[in-house]
Amino acid sequence: MKLTARLNLTIAGIFFLMVVIYLLVEIPLQKNRISLVTRKMVSFLNTITDAHVMPLANEIFEERYQAVHIRMESLALIDGIKASAVFKKDFTLVSPGHEPGAGVPTLWARPEIKAMLEQQDIYRIIEDDLYFLRPVKAQGEIFGFLVIRFAFDDVRKMNVRDIRSFAAFIFAALALAFFLFDLLVRKMVILPVRVLNRKMAEFEQNRYAKSMIVTSRDEIGELTVSFNRMAEKISASLERIEQKNQELYEIKSFVENILNNTPDIIFRLDREFRISYVNHAVLKYGYAPTDLIGKNPLDLVFPEEAAKLKILAGRSGEFPRFRNLELRFLNAGKTPAYHIGRHESATGLSTLVVDMDALFSSEKKTRDSFIGYQGMGRDISNHVRMQNIMVQTEKMMAVGELAAGMAHEINNPLGIILQSAQNITRRLGKDLPANSKAAEELGLDLSILDAYLRKRSIDRSLGAIKEAGERAAEIVRSMLEFSRKSGSEKTLCRPEEMMESALEIVSKDYDLKRRYDFKNIRINRHYNEVRPVFCVRSEIVQVLLNILKNAAQAMAEEMPQNRAPEIDLFILQEDTDIRMEIRDNGPGIDEQNRHSIFEPFFTTKTTGEGTGLGLSVSYFIITSRHRGRLWVESRKGDGSRFIIQLPEH
Repeated sequence: MKLTARLNLTIAGIFFLMVVIYLLVEIPLQKNRISLVTRKMVSFLNTITDAHVMPLANEIFEERYQAVHIRMESLALIDGIKASAVFKKDFTLVSPGHEPGAGVPTLWARPEIKAMLEQQDIYRIIEDDLYFLRPVKAQGEIFGFLVIRFAFDDVRKMNVRDIRSFAAFIFAALALAFFLFDLLVRKMVILPVRVLNRKMAEFEQNRYAKSMIVTSRDEIGELTVSFNRMAEKISASLERIEQKNQELYEIKSFVENILNNTPDIIFRLDREFRISYVNHAVLKYGYAPTDLIGKNPLDLVFPEEAAKLKILAGRSGEFPRFRNLELRFLNAGKTPAYHIGRHESATGLSTLVVDMDALFSSEKKTRDSFIGYQGMGRDISNHVRMQNIMVQTEKMMAVGELAAGMAHEINNPLGIILQSAQNITRRLGKDLPANSKAAEELGLDLSILDAYLRKRSIDRSLGAIKEAGERAAEIVRSMLEFSRKSGSEKTLCRPEEMMESALEIVSKDYDLKRRYDFKNIRINRHYNEVRPVFCVRSEIVQVLLNILKNAAQAMAEEMPQNRAPEIDLFILQEDTDIRMEIRDNGPGIDEQNRHSIFEPFFTTKTTGEGTGLGLSVSYFIITSRHRGRLWVESRKGDGSRFIIQLPEH
């Protein structure tokens, strides 16, 4: 606070103290004067109302309210009476007296008047007016109340006049004292201090060259000389500091750019194992660097890894050092869905290899010099995923080769069964000459034999063997076709034929454990006339097969009540694109799973029931191999809709 302001506040404080003293003395005197005047007014009002009490009692009793009103008007003519009113003993207003202006009923309906009537106070002062109450009695019985509003302005004006006179005297005395005191202090103290203050302002603007002029030999003059010496030293020091700061800023910017453009996570931990620094590499995992400051890194890794890190830290001594430590890092806002081996779903975790060392403030590595840790984490998630994809691909190739080998092995005995069933049917027939000749030689009637075969349903059994064999042969043919390695050459294919081929394969799908059979699903076809599409046929069939099997399995595991499973197939022409849709009326997909459904290894099935590669491979085939689009539209409980959009060429 400036010196001038402090002086002004001091004078104001003196003034306030004098006013308080005055009020402490004057208020009791004013109360005594007001009390005396009030008693005189009440006595006066008692005198002038004595003559009206008995007549008013008779008029109220006889309900002659017009007479009451005339009497109130006569009272209003008395000097000082501003208004008057008569109330019954139940506080009902009989007649207000004369009062200029509007709002008379509101005046007497005020709560202060009601309280005065209820408590039968002789008088009350309300808003600078004296309200006088006189009970209207006759023979000791109260018939009502007479209330008179009497002017109290003279007393208030007299008090205000006294207060104003004293205040004027106080203000005049303080003004003179303030002027003389301010004139003296301004010349001796304020002006030199202001000069010094202006020089300090120049310091703030980094202007140190010009020295202050010494104007006196007193303490302020000595202060000016000391200030000039200090300014010279500060000016020289600040120039050196500014040069060093510029060098440090350049080094800091250089290091920060290197750290923030490094794809690996670089971090520092304090003594309490909390993050004190982390570079911008964490942005790709959904975190802002400022959000991680102060957090424990163990809260950001998979719980199993956090427990392993604690065990390793305990085995490594007081200041552990880690090399090539593989940790699974939790991405922001996502939750890992399931395990595949020892690696989790890519939707919630990223695999990092971490190196970390302890930091010390001196060469002596003691607890007193220990300041924390620093380290680096390298993301190897893609490497791990590719390893898992390769493992799963090898497994699928092995399964495909095994299926192909089994199909070849089944084909041989299956051919013998079909051929034998066909030969038995031919050699039991009557139309073949060789059969008739052999029967004549043995004395056998073929008509009786034919009747016997029909009677014992042997003909139907042979037909069932043939039908089952043909069905098995068709399954083997489909397995062989699907298990063959697809060529990379693209050909013109009819979309409806590829859809029907996928349906034919999946229609043989039956799982006793999951209790579903694709034949129990109603298929609705909506095929428009479309042009052929240039694609790898087996790959598109594989995509359609994956989607159809997922739909069938989802409807078998969880189906809304009172809803029969159905799949609608659509093939549409959109300009130069072919649109293929597979819609089911199953349980649908919630929002969280819908965003991750095409990611590798993502599945909602339990461990061992799914690899999570079907839809991710399908997405790769459509988007990368065929430059198309694959997406899903679904809501929980409303079924799912998979859309494939392929260019014609």
